[in-house]
Amino acid sequence: MKWIIPVALISGCAVPEQDDRICLDWDSRVVIREKCVPMYGTLICADQEIVQTWCVLYEELEPPKQED
Repeated sequence: MKWIIPVALISGCAVPEQDDRICLDWDSRVVIREKCVPMYGTLICADQEIVQTWCVLYEELEPPKQED
């Protein structure tokens, strides 16, 4: 049990690398989620529309050619 805390501190937070690629085509969809909030002892629920977008086509860059 003593080794759990040091391992948790050493691992740190995982940060994804920044994506520098250029996106040429995007796709999206609308997702409807139900969001409920407690109010005066009852739950008040409403639908919430969330738009999710993602890249479907990235620009392919050719590496510079070296002349010998």
